Amino acid sequence: MFHDIPEAVKQRMAFLESIDRLDRTDGTDRLKRLRRIPPETGKFLALLAANCPDGEFIEIGTSAGYSSLGLSLALIGQHRKLKTFEILPDKVKPARETFRLCGLEEGMRSA
Repeated sequence: MFHDIPEAVKQRMAFLESIDRLDRTDGTDRLKRLRRIPPETGKFLALLAANCPDGEFIEIGTSAGYSSLGLSLALIGQHRKLKTFEILPDKVKPARETFRLCGLEEGMRSA
């Protein structure tokens, strides 16, 4: 699962990691930060997801979609779906961009 990560996903993850580093040092208000989990946590969540019983996954708090990418790596090969929710409009836009750039838009809709 981690040996064949699509290049678009790698690039987007690196981009979101750079924004996160900047947000943590430039005084960006905590609610406006595009928070992300550490890469190791993302891999751990993906391993857990890959070994869970069949069914859909729900993620609350999408932010810019970083953890969604990790979960998607685990779920796509199993033909399973991830439903992810974000209520802050400033974070919905970058999340949509993440999904578009990584080819994960299928079934996406606004709340």
